[in-house]
Amino acid sequence: MRHIHRKKVLNCASNSKGESFAFVIQVHETPEEAEAARQPLCLKQLLPLLWDAAKRPAIWFFVAVAFLWTLSFMSLYQWLPVLINNMLSGTALSGSTSSGMSAAAAKGAASSQQTREAILLSGIPPICGSVAMLVVAWHSDRVNEKNWHVAIPYVISGIVLTLFTPFYKISFAGGFAVLVISLTLSNCSQGVYSSRVVGCLDTRHVGIGLALYTAVCGILAGFSGPLITGAFVQKMGSFSLATVADGVMLIAAGLLMAGLACWEKWGGRRLGVRGAGGAAAVVGVTSDMQQMAYKQDV
Repeated sequence: MRHIHRKKVLNCASNSKGESFAFVIQVHETPEEAEAARQPLCLKQLLPLLWDAAKRPAIWFFVAVAFLWTLSFMSLYQWLPVLINNMLSGTALSGSTSSGMSAAAAKGAASSQQTREAILLSGIPPICGSVAMLVVAWHSDRVNEKNWHVAIPYVISGIVLTLFTPFYKISFAGGFAVLVISLTLSNCSQGVYSSRVVGCLDTRHVGIGLALYTAVCGILAGFSGPLITGAFVQKMGSFSLATVADGVMLIAAGLLMAGLACWEKWGGRRLGVRGAGGAAAVVGVTSDMQQMAYKQDV
């Protein structure tokens, strides 16, 4: 490890005998970084910090992945009650409307009941996704791996979503199961992915880097995704093409993360990490701590 310019001591491991271990990790790589971190930020530093964060290729890679994910996930999620309403009306693949039913059916007494059912059913995928997110995050921490925990769910989610049309033709339950599985898988990796984004930034650029990441993905993709899906549905009168397009974007996002996993494994370095400092030092020391505690226990 390089010269430590700012130290943080953690009491984070103990063996069965109650003996604890103190470890020192490196927070900053240079004296200049350590001194800069001690100084309070002022408004005139906003643009230089933003520009410095924007010059990092790593942040734009993760922005690209998240942009594809947001285009797909937010499109499907925002239109989910309408899609389910059309599925209940039998118009999801032809004659789809923004209300989820034909003009004649909308005047009927059963229209409000069907709308309530669609809204209740649309709450199932987020609940499943929240539970799955905790499980995936736990397993990612357990095996100390992140990239594949994002790539695999994304790819499987995209493949499943492209199969919406044939499964819905079989039955409503088949189409709804596709939506639940796809949304659950696409949402379950977000905790892991967010930690991966933070890991590519140093301490001084975490805040502004995440703001840039969120602005591009959350605002631009979050707005344009549902708008594009609405245009597809209005023009085609069907959700078939929209679900295929959303699935392809999820697959593309997953393949990018799979490529990153392969590059980091065989390339021998982590994207966005400089030398042995920062997140790499924390990860390495954490692994050493666990091994030492285990050996002492044995």
